[in-house]
Amino acid sequence: MILFLKVKISKLIKILGKTIKWSNFKALNPRWDYTSDPLKNNYILEKNKNIWKAIGEKICKYYTDKGNTIIYTEYSDFVISKTHLILTLDESGKLI
Repeated sequence: MILFLKVKISKLIKILGKTIKWSNFKALNPRWDYTSDPLKNNYILEKNKNIWKAIGEKICKYYTDKGNTIIYTEYSDFVISKTHLILTLDESGKLI
């Protein structure tokens, strides 16, 4: 799990089959709140870690059953070379 504020501006992301830079994605969504408030970020990170712990394994199994091998792992702070991002939306109106 990575907070959006930690994604480098030049990072390439894949959205609906198209590869674009993170900076371009942010420009296409100017109304989203890309907060940098540490308290909000920590609260949302902890909430998303709990959500991932509850349903992450099911998500990975679903996509593995569809032919995309995805291995479930619980959240950790270490960085790996290949990252799959799953966008989670909640009622807060914040996007981090």
